[in-house]
Amino acid sequence: MDIVKGFVVALVLAIMYYKQKVNSKNVKPNMNADIKDIDFRKIKPNRSVENTQRNYMKLSTKELVQRLILAEQYIAEIIQNG
Repeated sequence: MDIVKGFVVALVLAIMYYKQKVNSKNVKPNMNADIKDIDFRKIKPNRSVENTQRNYMKLSTKELVQRLILAEQYIAEIIQNG
């Protein structure tokens, strides 16, 4: 469960940083991967935080929000199924 909390915290921090530092005119949407195809079970707990943050910085605000919503739904399913 700590991994899930860490993932959500990282997403929220990325969104906050993104909103502060990036002008929306300079954002290039990342259309390479479908946001719905994320498998949170494949996320490794020992992954590089720096690389992950760099990848999140490349996403648009809309993509970050979609990813956060999917993460919340995944967490809610884990909690509900216990």
